[in-house]
Amino acid sequence: MSDFGDYVLTALLAIYQERPVNRGESVFGSPRPYDRGFHVEVHDVQAGAVGQPMLGPGRPLTVRAARALATAVGKETVAEDMGLLPGRVLAVRPDGGLLWWRPAERRTLAKEGWRDAKVWFPPLLFMHKSGLSVFALAKDERPSEKTRLYQAPLWNVGNQGGVCMGSGRMADYGTARQRMEGVERAFFGTPFSHELLGGEGVRSGDLDAVWKALRGTRRKFPVRELVALEDPKTLGDLVREEGF
Repeated sequence: MSDFGDYVLTALLAIYQERPVNRGESVFGSPRPYDRGFHVEVHDVQAGAVGQPMLGPGRPLTVRAARALATAVGKETVAEDMGLLPGRVLAVRPDGGLLWWRPAERRTLAKEGWRDAKVWFPPLLFMHKSGLSVFALAKDERPSEKTRLYQAPLWNVGNQGGVCMGSGRMADYGTARQRMEGVERAFFGTPFSHELLGGEGVRSGDLDAVWKALRGTRRKFPVRELVALEDPKTLGDLVREEGF
C-alpha cells in the first residue's frame, strides 16, 4: 500500500462487475464500457481489535457522492442524463453546469414586506454550476456571444451575478429541464429580502423605487435602468471565463 504520510484510510470503494471479463480487464479499461454493467459500494474502514483496519458494511455509491468525489480529487465529472435540452439552453459544461436565458415576462414579484404583485421582469440569463448566478439582458431575444450583460436589477444578487438564495433550495441533479425548472422556481418563489449593491443595481440608485413604480402595471422594465457589466462584459466573455 502507498505511503500517504498524514492521511488516514477511511473508506474503500468496491466495484462489482455484472458479468466476467477477461483477466486484467475492468469496466474502466474496456473499450466499450457501456457493455459492462457494474455496481459500486462504499465501505467505511474501521479499527480492528489489534489495530488492523477492517471493512465495515457496504452501501451503494450515489450519483451525488460520485460527483462530489470527482470534484474533491480535482477531476470533472461528465454531464450525464441531461435529457432533451430545452430550447432556452445556451451551453452545458462537462460537469453538467448549465447556462440558459429566460425571456421578459410578467409574473409575481415576491419581496419580503411587500404584498405580492404582478410585474414585468427583464430578460434574464441564468448560470447554474456550484451555485447560481443571474444577469439581465437589454434585448428580449435569444442572446449571442456578442450580447452585452447587465447587472440583474434585483435584490439578493451581487455585482458578479452571484445569488444569495437564503432559504431557497435548488437540486444539483436531474435532467436539464428539471434543474432549470427547479432553479427558476426557487429563484422567483423565494422572497427577495436584501439589496447587496447599496443602490448600484440600477442606474437611478433606488432599486425599491424602480420596482414599486412597476407593481400592478403592465409597463415593461425600463432598459435605461440597467447597469452594464465590465467583467464579464458579454455572453462570450462569460462562456470563456466559466469553462462552457
